[in-house]
Amino acid sequence: MTQDNGMDAGALSYREPEERCERLEQEARIHAQEARTQRATVQAIYQLVTGATGEPGDWHGAEPVRELVAERDEMRDQRDTLIDAACLDGAGPRLRAAIDRIGDGAFSRCAPFGMALVPREITAETGHKAGMVGDFHESVLVRCPDCDNDEPDPDCEICDGLIEYEESVTVSWTTIKAIHRRIVEIAEEEQP
Repeated sequence: MTQDNGMDAGALSYREPEERCERLEQEARIHAQEARTQRATVQAIYQLVTGATGEPGDWHGAEPVRELVAERDEMRDQRDTLIDAACLDGAGPRLRAAIDRIGDGAFSRCAPFGMALVPREITAETGHKAGMVGDFHESVLVRCPDCDNDEPDPDCEICDGLIEYEESVTVSWTTIKAIHRRIVEIAEEEQP
């Protein structure tokens, strides 16, 4: 008995288990790789929350994470208690504004969500100049030096007879620093 493709039905059923076995082996390899990736992620988290004390594994499970979260919550409670105590003597509003301005960034190694820690001033010494010069450009309107203002040359290679054309220029380091300084000033003004 043959099927439409000319193959014997018995031969087709003979290949089915082999193909299924290959597919299952491939799925097992994929799942094993996912498990290795997951384990590496858990180990990296474990090293972060334990301060990379040298223990290579994750022997204590989620306990170091629980301890870190509990410590953070305790610090927040202490902060709130201090703010409430300060509010009794009239310094509360200023203290609360200062702490709110700092946010949770004062109690962690990173900036609060949606914020970025940036220096007030950027300098060449801190590497900002090398990292930023040449990254920013603006278009300026330039008068063609080859065309006569009264009669433009339609064959001009510079402006194509338009007399004025746009040219891309690099934003200067002085301007970049001034923009950055103003961004920081505005961000600080917006804080309560």
